[in-house]
Amino acid sequence: MAITADTGYWIEYTSAARAAGAVDSSEWMSQPEATAAIASRELAERQDFQLNLVGRGYPIPGQGQLFLGWFTEKAMRELESVFVRVRVVDRVGDVHERVVNLLKGADRSPTHPDASPF
Repeated sequence: MAITADTGYWIEYTSAARAAGAVDSSEWMSQPEATAAIASRELAERQDFQLNLVGRGYPIPGQGQLFLGWFTEKAMRELESVFVRVRVVDRVGDVHERVVNLLKGADRSPTHPDASPF
C-alpha cells in the first residue's frame, strides 16, 4: 500500500493534430488542466476520453489494477501519447515515482472496441 503524493500529465499530439493547431505539453500539468487540453481538441470527457483522478492522498493498492485513463479511436487520432507521472509514499516513508504512457502499445483501430465504461 502506498499513498499518492503527486501526479502530473504530459500530452503529445499526433502530427495531424499538430498540423491542425494542437500544441504538445511544455510542462507537467494537473488532471483538470490535462482534461481541458484534450477537450480543446473537440473531444468530450466521458464520451471520447477519461483521465481518472488519482490525486494527492489517493491510496494505491499493492495488488490489483488501477484505472488511469480511457480513450476512444477518435481520441487516439488526436493523441499520440498521454504520460502520467505518479509519485507515491510507501509505508516506511520512501518516495517512488513512475511515468506511464497510457497509449503505449494501444490498438488504435480495434476490430471489436469495448463499450464505454460510463
